[in-house]
Amino acid sequence: MIRQLFEENPFVFSLLVLYALSFLIQMFYYWVWLSGIAFLGRRPAWENNKGVSVILCAKDDFHHLENNLSYILSQNYPTFEVIVVNDNSVDESDLLLESLTKQFSNLKVLRMNSSLNFFKGRKFPLSIGIRSASYDTILLTEVDCKPASPYWIQRMMSAFDPSKEVVLGYHAYPATKGVWNKLIRYDHLFSALRFLSFARRKYPFTGTVKNLAFKKSVVQHQKVLPDLYYITAGDDDLFINRIVNRKNTTLQLHPESFTISQPPKSFRGWTALKGSENAGTAYIKLKHRWMLRGYVITQWLFFVLFILLIALFYSPLLVTTLFLLREISHAIIIKYSSRKLNERDLFLTSFAGELFMLLINPIIVLAARTTKTTKWR
Repeated sequence: MIRQLFEENPFVFSLLVLYALSFLIQMFYYWVWLSGIAFLGRRPAWENNKGVSVILCAKDDFHHLENNLSYILSQNYPTFEVIVVNDNSVDESDLLLESLTKQFSNLKVLRMNSSLNFFKGRKFPLSIGIRSASYDTILLTEVDCKPASPYWIQRMMSAFDPSKEVVLGYHAYPATKGVWNKLIRYDHLFSALRFLSFARRKYPFTGTVKNLAFKKSVVQHQKVLPDLYYITAGDDDLFINRIVNRKNTTLQLHPESFTISQPPKSFRGWTALKGSENAGTAYIKLKHRWMLRGYVITQWLFFVLFILLIALFYSPLLVTTLFLLREISHAIIIKYSSRKLNERDLFLTSFAGELFMLLINPIIVLAARTTKTTKWR
């Protein structure tokens, strides 16, 4: 049969072979790499009451500080400090922080003026915060984030065991009404699923600075931050890419360990954010870039060749069977992963969400090439 198909139309047969190859590669990604957290059981927590320094960098973020900082300062954990590096804010942040220092003895405010930061973004303020930390463990989030529970610090710290130096956490967008919210939350979920599952398979490549814990020594010994001072887009992802490796990285996926922030409200704001994030892939390790590109390239090939082969009515039973097997695999991995990340309502959105991302991805790639980050994300 195979020989007959080849002799009838060698060109279309080669398309079928390419379609089958893209199917196999997609199956490899789903069942080997992307299944890392789908079937992950509860991991034992380590008893850890060591001190931790929570670091936030702020620039004209009065409303975010007003809404979120008290939740961080009121965490149920025995020994922690919160360091806010206020980088030349011209709003009322100084007054608010001064007021909060009178209420919370564990709040430390570092004020920077314009003559100190010669670089774009949060990298230099972050380095100041790390150097000023009283404890050996650093917990990062951002001023627009709120912990999902009073046990955020406790849960993140309990993930450290004696062999681990980096803990990757999950950051969520809240569910609201509307299709737009579900689409961008699905994209956010899949991005997190990718870096968390890869890390679970001992192949970490990034994380999110909105929920990240690490030992201070990891940054200091490798001198990570000074190398990033002149990078204007994608520096957060690159920072994490530099500090993680297969031996020193673990995960914390308990719902009480999550952080939450509001998603971009407009399509333009969202594509700019995605463009900035994707710009960082140009700097990460080559093996990580090819792992990420491999999924996207074979995903595009699979869908384009499916449409083409169906339009030609070429071996429709085989083509349709492979398509359904791939979609079933996608559904299973998304269903069980979304449960682990407390995003159950996104399961049905995943099919439309994948198509949406396929169509919009070229715009995001273009945005990544043209994005010049001059403001903090």
